[in-house]
Amino acid sequence: MQRRTFLASLGGLAAAGPAIAQEHDMGGMNGHGNHAVPPTNANPVLPEGHPLKELPRLSNQSAAPGVFKAKLAAEPGTMRFAEGLDTPVLLYNGTNPVIEAREGDKVEISFKNGIPGEPTTVHWHGMPVPADQDGNPMDPVASGGDRIYAFDLPEGSAAPYWFHPHPHGLTAEQVYRGLAGVFLVKPKDDPIPSEYGDTILMLTDLRIAADGTMPESTMADLMNGRVGDHVLVNGQKNPTMVVAVRCVADRANGIAFGNRRGLVHWRRQQHLHADRLCGAGWLSRQERHPDRGVRASEGR
Repeated sequence: MQRRTFLASLGGLAAAGPAIAQEHDMGGMNGHGNHAVPPTNANPVLPEGHPLKELPRLSNQSAAPGVFKAKLAAEPGTMRFAEGLDTPVLLYNGTNPVIEAREGDKVEISFKNGIPGEPTTVHWHGMPVPADQDGNPMDPVASGGDRIYAFDLPEGSAAPYWFHPHPHGLTAEQVYRGLAGVFLVKPKDDPIPSEYGDTILMLTDLRIAADGTMPESTMADLMNGRVGDHVLVNGQKNPTMVVAVRCVADRANGIAFGNRRGLVHWRRQQHLHADRLCGAGWLSRQERHPDRGVRASEGR
């Protein structure tokens, strides 16, 4: 798996939140016409700078080679994004675990809809699966119902994908309330040594009110796409990650996300922690911080 392809796919994952909001039932716009975007100064402060958390993996319940079998449930839960505030969310298995399989595997996911009063599906976004297994809006799972998604992963399908609900009229709300996960398909013969491992960065955005709840979408959201007030990495704001002292690149590239209102830029300083500098010397003297790592300025 190529890391550049991996990172590019993650960028698409983060941008998909605003894009997917377009699917929301526009017939309900009149009911949201008086909702205003909450003022920024009313939003809770999210903690920053904590160590990056690894995303949990969904356990394979099959001991047979070439088979991935697991259970997945969509259900209500709570998360604490801000100190002292519990935010109601929707989650897969309580943690939104990563599903990891390999090319050639037979995949069987037993799915349970635990969302009260709402149908849902599991859509395997971008994956080469049969139409009747792809969780489309015409094939919903009723509240309290279950079904099995079964498909094979063909050769050449290795890539990072994501999965999310796709029920008619409810896709946007179920996604922004938390239902989304990473599906990592690895090559059958992975050219990358296993000791290097993979660090998955899942980018999401969050809009949270002063009481910790997620505000409903406004008319502007329904028309143009919903954009949050905070950008999160693995559910955290501006986390830090310690990396091995090894030069793998000599420059950093900026990422821009877009929606129908044009490009939306989130300007953040990224910190790369290392014991020494390496590369082609592209960092200026003012940007070198031996005591706490390397600060990569935006656009460099």
